[in-house]
Amino acid sequence: MALHEKGRAALKREDYSLALVNYLEADEKFSTCTSELLKCVDNYALLHLDIAWCYLCLGNVSQIPDAEKRLKECENKFHQSYGTNMERLLDIKGSTENHLTME
Repeated sequence: MALHEKGRAALKREDYSLALVNYLEADEKFSTCTSELLKCVDNYALLHLDIAWCYLCLGNVSQIPDAEKRLKECENKFHQSYGTNMERLLDIKGSTENHLTME
């Protein structure tokens, strides 16, 4: 997660190349985690989203297939983390009000 945070810091500075390097390295580390752990957190979903965003900001047309794959994976990970209808979030927090504003 430290690499993901380094990537976010680089993204805020609009250093998309450095952000992407950090994100891709974070992706390698996340991929070694157990799938049960990754189902419980949304960090991996956000990482996929951030990588796709970097591709867009860099105008990296050759990575469109990877960006598409990552966006689909992001959606799948959000469904795993929160449930298809946010039911897991409801179980944990009792309300989805703050999270629904993101949609």
